[in-house]
Amino acid sequence: MIRTETGSLGTDLRTLAPAFLAWWLGELGRLVPAAWRRALQGSTGRLVVELGPLVVVRRVTPDREQVVARLAAGDGLVAALADPGDGETALEVRLAPEQVLRRRLDLPLTRDRDLRPLLSFELERRTPLAAADLHFAARVLARDRPRRRMTVEVVLAKRATVDAASTAIEAWAGRTPSVAAPAEQPGGWAPMLVERRTRSPASTRRRQLLAGLTCLATLLLIGLVLADAGRRAAETAALQAQLVAAEAAARATRDLQLKAATLAAERRFLPEQRRDRSAAAAIDAVARVLPDDTWLTGLTLDGALVRIQGTSAAADRLIQAIDAAPEFTDARFAAPLIKVQNAASERFDITFRRRSGAPR
Repeated sequence: MIRTETGSLGTDLRTLAPAFLAWWLGELGRLVPAAWRRALQGSTGRLVVELGPLVVVRRVTPDREQVVARLAAGDGLVAALADPGDGETALEVRLAPEQVLRRRLDLPLTRDRDLRPLLSFELERRTPLAAADLHFAARVLARDRPRRRMTVEVVLAKRATVDAASTAIEAWAGRTPSVAAPAEQPGGWAPMLVERRTRSPASTRRRQLLAGLTCLATLLLIGLVLADAGRRAAETAALQAQLVAAEAAARATRDLQLKAATLAAERRFLPEQRRDRSAAAAIDAVARVLPDDTWLTGLTLDGALVRIQGTSAAADRLIQAIDAAPEFTDARFAAPLIKVQNAASERFDITFRRRSGAPR
């Protein structure tokens, strides 16, 4: 089993997922009433058998740690402890310090999930034993990313030693124990070399209840997310409807403003023309010059420049008639004459200038 120090975790999902699951289940457990938790937890203690010249048997619970027996290594455990605990009591064996080997290795930087294959190769290279003959655990102490190196602490024991200790305790307790390495100092790192999980009807019920609580919490979370998404969608739809209505109102306002401006310009046209004596005089002079068979469709005054458009039965003689008038000069066609279909007239576009002496 590979353990990594807090703060040195990689981004490997397989490493982060168990920690997150443990935290999530702990948070769910706090929501359960205390009486229910005590009833569901059942036996939460464990028996720890520490091997060595003097074998120490401890009963460890969340509240306290009690030394049950101390005896010489050659004595039988049955004589020291008649009751090895029920099937729900976790059983753990801690090897003697001389049965394990600790090493700190400088290795190439790698992901947590690739660390165990790398260590198997390194241990076979640095020890006379094959990786299959060893039980080992490791933790990453430091990562030097610029150098692409990392420092790893490895604790290993011979598989034969671990199996012998496990077999001896199994013969006494009637079930297979977990096997851990001793800590270098009290409260230090005591890695698990072989981990056995206790399964019982009560623990199965606890897992089922926790799974049910997890599913319920997940469903509640999904419901909240969907409700919030629905509320946001409704708000978005309402805002979009308001925006469409506002755009329609703005278009209607612009149309009304354009119509009002057009009407105002049309209402101002005749009074302005009446007030402009120069324009009135020019229009009157044009009316006198043009023959009766001529009709105007447009007249533009730009200072001294006059431009007229219309139809006439004798459009080719209009230039001569305009130049003959004392008020005008420099008459010319601004565009070619166009024959009007099904009529004895032509369309004309003529520009000319008012003489400087003409009234304006």
